Amino acid sequence: MRRFLLTILPYSLCMILGILLIVELRRESSQPPIKQISPRENKINPVPVVVKDSSTDNPKESKQPLSRRDQLKADIARIEKLSLKQDKEIIKKHNKQLTKELIQSYANDPAALAEIYIKLSNAWNWAESHTEERAAALQAGPLIEKTRIDYAVLEMQRLLDMGKCKIKLKDFKGARKQFNQVARFPIEDEFFSSTILFEKMKKLHTQAVLHYIKLTPDNELHKVVYLPFARAEIDRTYPEKSKKIYRASDIKTARFKSKFIGVIGIILEDEPVGKPIRKHALGLFEYIRSGLF
Repeated sequence: MRRFLLTILPYSLCMILGILLIVELRRESSQPPIKQISPRENKINPVPVVVKDSSTDNPKESKQPLSRRDQLKADIARIEKLSLKQDKEIIKKHNKQLTKELIQSYANDPAALAEIYIKLSNAWNWAESHTEERAAALQAGPLIEKTRIDYAVLEMQRLLDMGKCKIKLKDFKGARKQFNQVARFPIEDEFFSSTILFEKMKKLHTQAVLHYIKLTPDNELHKVVYLPFARAEIDRTYPEKSKKIYRASDIKTARFKSKFIGVIGIILEDEPVGKPIRKHALGLFEYIRSGLF
């Protein structure tokens, strides 16, 4: 019996192994072959896919989407551009739209969302501060104007007092200089009539002119009486024509005189007889033509 088993067993094992081998080969042949990936193809950044254009058959590279960081930079640039508008209402409108849009885009990126919030708040704070600055400037306007007028009154009073002191010291030339500075202050009804200081300014101005006239030789009285008032009238009525001329008012040249006479001629032609500006212009014209100017 033992000899019989030793004779049969090797043949049985060979048959079983053969059957198993046949089954395994059939199973492998029924599966699709596995594609081998070469090291060249296994890269982090693949080569862009080339798409054939059916109309021209020219290859075109497919556009690569922006990276997350590049997209964040682009959105931040939009916010910074918005903050330059410096208008509270515009920023309020766009801020609401951008906030909703960007929160949806970066809902899964807390770090990017925090950066977006910071930029949006900076833009809003800039708009708030800019609006407050403009409002403060508007409120400060009347106060600045009042301060300027207060200073003008104090300066006129100081110059007038100095002129009177120089008269007592027999320094008539110095006194005339002080009174002349007071007389040259711009006294315009439309600028100062709404202030309580206007009457005081007119009084100081009149005192300075009277003192100046008393200290002026007879051959220069015309210049004292007409020139300051005529300049104010011409400036107010003909600002464009007189601007360039008065820049050179201290240059006593033939060119300046000809320009000045030209403007006076225009006034004499345009203004009717009897108007104060025509009277001043005529006086100036005669004064310049006399050669005293």
